[in-house]
Amino acid sequence: MKKFSILCLLIVSLSTALFADLAGKWSFSVHAGGGYIDTEFGNVALSFVVPPLPVFWEVDFRFRTVLYTDVNCDYQIFDKVLAPDFFNGTVKLYICVGGHTGLGLASNTTYFSLAGRIITGLSWQLRILGSNTFEIFARLVPSLGFQMTPLVDVYAGIGVGAGIRLWIN
Repeated sequence: MKKFSILCLLIVSLSTALFADLAGKWSFSVHAGGGYIDTEFGNVALSFVVPPLPVFWEVDFRFRTVLYTDVNCDYQIFDKVLAPDFFNGTVKLYICVGGHTGLGLASNTTYFSLAGRIITGLSWQLRILGSNTFEIFARLVPSLGFQMTPLVDVYAGIGVGAGIRLWIN
């Protein structure tokens, strides 16, 4: 278990080498999702990229019986244009690998989680106001990790999500 937790920490910390789709630009997004295997639907997330490090950072707030907040960091390994001229935009398929850490607060205990995750998504990027880009995306996010309360528990999940992102020069 100790080796697994070190591996999860490395995934989170080494994700700072992400090659963002629009390197050198600022990004801000708002998205929502849910649907993990444990059927806990409902989350809202904010994500951002701040140059010069092209890293996708995400802060996620989950709605459940326990107040839960996640921090995710993702590294893009695949970015393929599917439709270069789709209604004044570009449709892309992307795949990212990343890490997740979470903290949950309940009345009688505290939860801490670490996980690795893979994101597969579709993105529709539209040019607006010159060089700025508006993006609509949908994604599927399988994850595998562990959660610590008084006991350690391994978990797997499949999340779904959709959102909007604005890229700014």
